[in-house]
Amino acid sequence: MAPRPFSTAARVHPAIPVFHPQIVAKMQSSVASPSSAASRVKMLGRRVALPATGVLALGVAVSAYVDKRRAYSSPAASQAHTLADQQQKERNAALTAAYGDRSSLEDIQKAMEMYEDSTEQR
Repeated sequence: MAPRPFSTAARVHPAIPVFHPQIVAKMQSSVASPSSAASRVKMLGRRVALPATGVLALGVAVSAYVDKRRAYSSPAASQAHTLADQQQKERNAALTAAYGDRSSLEDIQKAMEMYEDSTEQR
């Protein structure tokens, strides 16, 4: 029994595009005569797009800067920020005291107990 030849349903496209003279003429006629209004709109879009993008980016940056300044300029926000810093320092000091310098076995065991207690509370 002879092996069957390999076949597929996919179309085979030529490696080098074949240009038919009628297709080339149609392509050249559609490219050669764009409407003048369409070309003006396209040119205007190219001229306006980059500056408009720059203005928008500048506006976003200024808005973010002003919001940040406004958040830290009010006394309540400043006080809240100071309170948060103080609480973080207290937590860090408690952790340092709890874990110690871990130079002895007792320090390590105490640190492990503190860690287990903190994970059980979560």
